[in-house]
Amino acid sequence: MRFLVTTGPTREYLDSVRFLSNGSTGATGFRIAEEAARRGEEVVVVAGPVSAAPPPGIEVVNVVSAAQMCAAVLARLSESDVLIGAAAVCDWQPEHRAPRKLPKLDGLEVRWVPAPDTMERAGAQKGSRLHIGFALEDAGGLSSAAGKLARKNLDYIVLNGPEAMGSRGASYQLLSRGGGMWHFEYLTKEMLAALVVDVALQGESALAR
Repeated sequence: MRFLVTTGPTREYLDSVRFLSNGSTGATGFRIAEEAARRGEEVVVVAGPVSAAPPPGIEVVNVVSAAQMCAAVLARLSESDVLIGAAAVCDWQPEHRAPRKLPKLDGLEVRWVPAPDTMERAGAQKGSRLHIGFALEDAGGLSSAAGKLARKNLDYIVLNGPEAMGSRGASYQLLSRGGGMWHFEYLTKEMLAALVVDVALQGESALAR
């Protein structure tokens, strides 16, 4: 099977040097890609500006912004059987980007507009492809994740909290399109990667062990 995986943060630039981003390292997506490749699957990773090292021997497409990530994914979607959206894509981008560094001011008003949602746009072209998304929430997590599962036309969504970002592991919940829900008290990112690839290849039968 052909896996397309997103990972890392995006950066949404306000001017030539300042940007909105988050603390995602890219480790989760890279571990998923590594696990899929270890099992003999074809893998392409679309990565934002990560701090984690990419696995050797895996094709990585480097992007910076949410718009670039969305374009890179949509361009490769038809060649993929599985899409796994592990990237922590910024929800917002400035309406206008200044071409040069803004001077220090007493105050600055910035209008933020929604950034392109890669998984939602990919979901509109889903077809028979399997889509697995991620949701990072720190309040009202289950209802928010369930909403994203439906809105983005996902088969599964992995819910985690902010403590997962940059850590060795965390607790996770997996929700399925069919209403299933599984809780995992603690998984390392390697264990999570194995679980996600199991589900991608075997479906919910992988969760019955």
